[in-house]
Amino acid sequence: YTVTFDKELPKVEISMPSDNAEFYGSLQKSLIIKGTTEENAQVQINDRLAIVDSNGNFSFSVQLSEGSNIFAIKSTDKAGNTSETSLQVSYAP
Repeated sequence: YTVTFDKELPKVEISMPSDNAEFYGSLQKSLIIKGTTEENAQVQINDRLAIVDSNGNFSFSVQLSEGSNIFAIKSTDKAGNTSETSLQVSYAP
C-alpha cells in the first residue's frame, strides 16, 4: 500500500468570466465557466459536477437567469481537502 499525506487545500481559480460581469441579450444567455484546480480534484458548481481534465482545467456550461446569478464553486482533492469560492454575474434579456 502507498499512503500519501496531503493537508494542503486545492487551489480553485476562475479564468472566465470575471466576477460581477454583465451579460445581455439572448446570445449571451448561455455561459461557460472556466478555471483551474489541482490535478485529480473534483469540482462542483452549485452542487453539479464540472468537467475536469487531467491537468486540472475545468469547464461548466449553464443558462443564465434574469438578474443576479451566483455560483458556488467547490474543489475537493483526493484526500478530501476542500476549497470554495464564488462567482457572481448578472444577466438582462
